[in-house]
Amino acid sequence: MKKMTHEMTLTDAARYVNVSYRTLQRWVSKGRVKSRLFHGRRYIDTTTLPGCRTTMSGDTMSYKVLTELLQIVQSLIDMQPVSDIQSINRRRELRAQVDALLVLLDDTNRD
Repeated sequence: MKKMTHEMTLTDAARYVNVSYRTLQRWVSKGRVKSRLFHGRRYIDTTTLPGCRTTMSGDTMSYKVLTELLQIVQSLIDMQPVSDIQSINRRRELRAQVDALLVLLDDTNRD
């Protein structure tokens, strides 16, 4: 498989998201995935593939990687010593933010 860029051939994209070539063709025809035709070959915009997320720099990350990163952040929050009310409140805020991100990530992964 080729290195992940912003575009892949239909075959490579189907392999990447673990669906059949025909399924990906259907997604393209329904507008669920963006693509373009170039010299007779269809190229898929990888940022629109289900299960892929794009960072601010444009690097695509899988759902699994993002979930693992959020779990690491949660672990780091839990490791911080809590000695006063302000620290306890800050930890609660951070946990709420991580939980909200996990819910958002889970909701967008179902699309």
